Amino acid sequence: MPPTRRDFIKCIGVLPLAAALARAAPAKPPAATPQRRLLLNRFSIAGFQYYNGPALARGLRPGDELDHIVEFEDGRRHQMTYKGVKGIDPRRFKIGASLKLTPEPRNPHDPFAVEIHLGRAKLGYVPRSDNKHISRLLEQGAGLECRVIEIDTQSEVWDRVRVKVWLA
Repeated sequence: MPPTRRDFIKCIGVLPLAAALARAAPAKPPAATPQRRLLLNRFSIAGFQYYNGPALARGLRPGDELDHIVEFEDGRRHQMTYKGVKGIDPRRFKIGASLKLTPEPRNPHDPFAVEIHLGRAKLGYVPRSDNKHISRLLEQGAGLECRVIEIDTQSEVWDRVRVKVWLA
């Protein structure tokens, strides 16, 4: 036999009691969601050869100097002098090292430029082909994590260090 109106009205009378019991029952804490990092990008550090990266990669200490000649495909040569970075232990520069990303919106060449640092030592930039979304996320306060994933001392100096960036 289908429920009648009278049965329905009886059920409505019980609802306040059911709500009170539900409030009195201890609530289960929500299950903790595991932290998950989302890989945004991986790339070689742009401009690595022009900043403190090569000095750190070669293990130069403050006061040490190294002259290096960069040869271009068209035959031109350019001499670079790398100096040890004061206050930075070159042993910190290794696979897994955490790097700091800093947007540089006033950069005259690229308003989306993002600098890459190990402590106070500037290593270079996020490549222009990859920097727009990273710059925008940093400007909005998103938590990004950047780490060294590869150091290949046999590669050309501009392709020597590869990093990954995750959205934390």
